[in-house]
Amino acid sequence: MTGFFRRHTEWTCDGTPLSVVAHTFGTPTHIYSGARLTERYRASDAAFRDVAHRVHYAIKANATLGIVRHMRQLGAAADANSGGELEVALRAGFLPSEIVFTGVGKTHAELERAVGLGLAAINAESLGEVDRISAIAQAQGRQAHVALRINPDVDAGSHPHISTGSRITKFGVSLDEARHMVKTMASKPSLKVVGLHVHIGSQITSAAPLAKGAAVVADLARELMAHGIPLEHLDVGGGLGIEYQDHQAVVSPDDYAAALLPIVRSTGLTLLLEPGRWLVGP
Repeated sequence: MTGFFRRHTEWTCDGTPLSVVAHTFGTPTHIYSGARLTERYRASDAAFRDVAHRVHYAIKANATLGIVRHMRQLGAAADANSGGELEVALRAGFLPSEIVFTGVGKTHAELERAVGLGLAAINAESLGEVDRISAIAQAQGRQAHVALRINPDVDAGSHPHISTGSRITKFGVSLDEARHMVKTMASKPSLKVVGLHVHIGSQITSAAPLAKGAAVVADLARELMAHGIPLEHLDVGGGLGIEYQDHQAVVSPDDYAAALLPIVRSTGLTLLLEPGRWLVGP
């Protein structure tokens, strides 16, 4: 058995008695199940084996350096939501080309760092942020790889404080804005538009809203490519919920893949996934 369970009268983690851990390292200490992390990462990765994809571990779920390094060793890429998380990803050994940088309110210094590193993508949240990235890239004599975050106006069905995909939230741009913005972005020599991004929230326990959000960005991607704008990937974010109570309904990676693949496969684009809580929460 992987994870935490009781063997006779003693709690163990991956078969190791916790008394041994306490005696070796002292208390208090934090203990994570490497075997459980491996098991869940491999399940997430295998569910999408039929399409080109990358699993970007969402560091915000748990930024413990050992966990981030473990994810890299398993073959994950990284999703950073702050300058601090970006540095953690680099310390863990991720290459800049393996990191996407997400989140509202990125500071000028964070954007300078991200552009200078040459990340796989900076997920831009607004026209103002796109302009800042462009100006920084021009000043550095670089071309920044940028994906535009779309607000699909989809209710995640989770708690309002962790739902980010409806039009009343501060996250991403509307479809009408996106059509104009991507064309403008593609015309700037300092920017390379590499994809579209959507993330509608966290602790989502139904595949339906995730599929709706993916459908919005997939349709937009097909429309943009038909107008001659090349794209490389679709980033459908994360959000899969976990079981906090016994027998709580949740979505498995296989169910998630079954809902998404018929929607995104025909775009021919690489699929980016950003699981976090689902991987490390248990």
